[in-house]
Amino acid sequence: MRKTCGVFLLLGACFALASGQTTKPVASSAAEAIKQLERDWNAAQKARDIDKLDKIIADDWSGLSFDGNRTTKTIF
Repeated sequence: MRKTCGVFLLLGACFALASGQTTKPVASSAAEAIKQLERDWNAAQKARDIDKLDKIIADDWSGLSFDGNRTTKTIF
């Protein structure tokens, strides 16, 4: 009886460890869309593509530059 309980406890522990392992989470489509938008924004800035930046940046957008100065769409 003791051996049987020990075997079941051991098997249960093995299954618990196996089922507790997680796989790499799949990125959501919203997160991928945001990442792509950021890549597009960076590419448009490097290329100085004003028309593309105008489509990406909202009219009321404001942000902070690396030195803490406030920026708006009109600065671009």
